[in-house]
Amino acid sequence: MADLPAAHCAKISVQYLLAPENVQAMNTFYLQDTSDAIFLSPSATLAAIATAITTRLKPVTHSNISWNQLTFEDVRTVPYGGVTIPLSPLIVGTLATPSAAPNDLACSIKKSTGTLGRSARGRWYWSIGDVTELNLPNQIKSASAAAWVAALGNFQLDIETALSPALFGIVSFQHNRAPVNPGLFQHVTAWGVTDLVLDNQRRRLPGRGR
Repeated sequence: MADLPAAHCAKISVQYLLAPENVQAMNTFYLQDTSDAIFLSPSATLAAIATAITTRLKPVTHSNISWNQLTFEDVRTVPYGGVTIPLSPLIVGTLATPSAAPNDLACSIKKSTGTLGRSARGRWYWSIGDVTELNLPNQIKSASAAAWVAALGNFQLDIETALSPALFGIVSFQHNRAPVNPGLFQHVTAWGVTDLVLDNQRRRLPGRGR
């Protein structure tokens, strides 16, 4: 599908490395700012997000995962414009890593907007750095999932506080397989997990496609 605009919105990519092969991975979200203030200095906007990563996400991340760069895309008009900033020094997780997990292990965390339908929700795939986060071979510890959910909720709160009146959310560019133009922004109102079953992101495996 061709790129479509979304009023007052920027797409943010949070990019990180999975050791030891330094596989690049990412999660994304959108910011909507009806004042358009976040567009005056994309680098300053990303700096506020980096602070929130350090404060909220770093403490619940294992040491074999490190955030290395952030990308800001202005999606108000097509073609999109943007900027990527490296994070130097890297923001490295602080949890000990006694038994590193394969790069594809993840916990699927819901971004809920309070609206029904597939186009009104999103996912954040939290990389699981160590097998000590598992209760069973295919099940995540409930305490670990709860810690990640809480961290992401506070991550959102910190960003919205620092960048007010910007809101953290998702943008739907498609509904029932039909384009939505302009894209519809929906504010994330809650984070959670549907179940504790382990998810995987096969494209994060270093040997995929060989």
